[in-house]
Amino acid sequence: MIIEPVKIAVIGCGGYAFQLIKRIMSVPNSGVVAAVTSRDLTSSGAGYCSARKIPVFQTVEELLDFGEFEVVVNPTPIHLHTSITKQCLEAGFPVWLEKPPVATVQELDELQSFSEDAGMPIAVCFNSLFSHLTQRLKKDLVEGRFGK
Repeated sequence: MIIEPVKIAVIGCGGYAFQLIKRIMSVPNSGVVAAVTSRDLTSSGAGYCSARKIPVFQTVEELLDFGEFEVVVNPTPIHLHTSITKQCLEAGFPVWLEKPPVATVQELDELQSFSEDAGMPIAVCFNSLFSHLTQRLKKDLVEGRFGK
């Protein structure tokens, strides 16, 4: 049985998003970057993606219209998480959000309700939870190594 890598769209390709794109591409059997957005098409992240034949779009709307992917990763600034995630869910794509997912509990309730209504899931990446160092620290804390 051959399992195809997940086709991933990434909102943005600068800063953290650029690092995330490079990480996704370093594990090609799990996922492939299928499209990205960049407000600046001359940025280093946009150039990196273009050089690898990854379509680069200036807007989320253009990316969603392209639609040749299975999931959207939204590593944008927190204040943009709700609006962009809603756009993606409405277009029929599940979303992986970076933490924190939103700025307020009210926004979280709103997104959860929107996700349920759209029938599309939202995942939140807590990227350090399963790292070796985090698990070691948890073990030390549980065992009382640093006290109660």
